[in-house]
Amino acid sequence: MFVNVCLFKVFYIHDFTFDLDHMKETIGKQQAIGGGDSPEDVQGGLRQVLDLSFRENSIKLAYFIADAPCHGSKYHTGHDGNPQGNPHGLVLEELVREFSDREIDLSCYKLTDQTETMFKIMEKSYNEGKYKGDFQFVDLRREVQKAQTDRSMVDAGGLRSSAMKGSYAAQTSSDMLSRMTKHSKRKGW
Repeated sequence: MFVNVCLFKVFYIHDFTFDLDHMKETIGKQQAIGGGDSPEDVQGGLRQVLDLSFRENSIKLAYFIADAPCHGSKYHTGHDGNPQGNPHGLVLEELVREFSDREIDLSCYKLTDQTETMFKIMEKSYNEGKYKGDFQFVDLRREVQKAQTDRSMVDAGGLRSSAMKGSYAAQTSSDMLSRMTKHSKRKGW
């Protein structure tokens, strides 16, 4: 999980584990807060993912869920406290190509219109890397909008739509299975 670069603690890192309960607990304690603009430190977050301890011959899948674009005015049209891009010099296109070069399938889930330009650039960059076609784009805007308009499914803490959660879970499970099968065939397993 990552948030805006202007905050004190930007990243919450937890390396791979087989302890699902511990991972759920860790994720459940996280909160995204603050920031003076809409963009987030996507580049920094992707760098953190690439620095995790992936096993070289494993099936590598990454899921990126975004409701805001990354920093840099070329990725969106809104207000940005860092219009030149990531303040640490990380370049989105280079990071996404590294996912492709390292055979890490990247699935991106769009929750709002704000991420449209960024996701197009990410897809193009991924397909410029070593492995083409392993970038997937999942548009969840309808599910989000439906949940937001149905007052009985929204509370002060955010979206609580069981329909949205079910739809998301079904898409994610199906996506994971098909990607694992594809990777297994490519690796000759």
